[in-house]
Amino acid sequence: MTSNYTVTVLGLGAMGLPMATRMASQLTVHGFDIAEPRLKLAEEAGITTYASAREAAKGADAVLLAVRNGEQLNDVLFGGNGVASVLEPGAVVILGSTVGTEAIPATVAKLAEYGVELVDAPLSGGPKRAGEGDLLIVVGASPEAREKAAPALELLASTLTVVGDKPGDGQALKTVNQLLCGVHIAAAAEAMALADALGLDQAKTLAALEAGAAGSFMLSNRGPRIPRGVQRGRRRGPVPPGHFRQGHGHRGQGHPRRRPGSPGCRRRRAALPAGPGPRPRRRR
Repeated sequence: MTSNYTVTVLGLGAMGLPMATRMASQLTVHGFDIAEPRLKLAEEAGITTYASAREAAKGADAVLLAVRNGEQLNDVLFGGNGVASVLEPGAVVILGSTVGTEAIPATVAKLAEYGVELVDAPLSGGPKRAGEGDLLIVVGASPEAREKAAPALELLASTLTVVGDKPGDGQALKTVNQLLCGVHIAAAAEAMALADALGLDQAKTLAALEAGAAGSFMLSNRGPRIPRGVQRGRRRGPVPPGHFRQGHGHRGQGHPRRRPGSPGCRRRRAALPAGPGPRPRRRR
């Protein structure tokens, strides 16, 4: 057990608790959550819990964050009860969330004022894989920061890929990852709907596709749910055009499609040909 290395996990939810539990097998783990039941579960797993995030973060070598967006990232680090000011120089903040690239530069600059570095490490995998140390983690950080975060990351990841030496590189690659995930799910749903329209058995079709070149992780993972969706669709009738919702494509507030004024959106609009404009009124 590497008891002289302390990692603080802020947020002991569906992902935070199994990650903290996994690391507690070899590291000293502190934890905080606003929900009392989660604190009790953490204590049962050997995690030392605290009444506030700031108390939990004091003296930590690394702080692992799982937040929803850039605003939450800024608040937990630099808000009224932010933890950045209690971290010691040389500590690292490990960002395991997908928040987009836009929030990263300001976060890096503010943390540098405290002598703290950001390890941009968005992860992929569910609670079960988190508890088993079987996550995919892509990392963008300086070599020194990566070394400081290594005891925690190596316990959590079965695949740990360094994609760059600066924070933001991990977010960029995760955006590409989410795009492909969304495309795979959409394509799988279209394929299974076509199979249904052709009168094919859904379960047999899925098994055959998985065994061939058309197979993919997302097909195997999401595919079994698609026949149930097809059945519900029959009962509900056709979905209105433009009503498709794909969460993977909108992960994090930093995604350009969530920010109408972002450069990504402006570039896309600029690339579109100009429309014909309003039609002139016909004279009577």
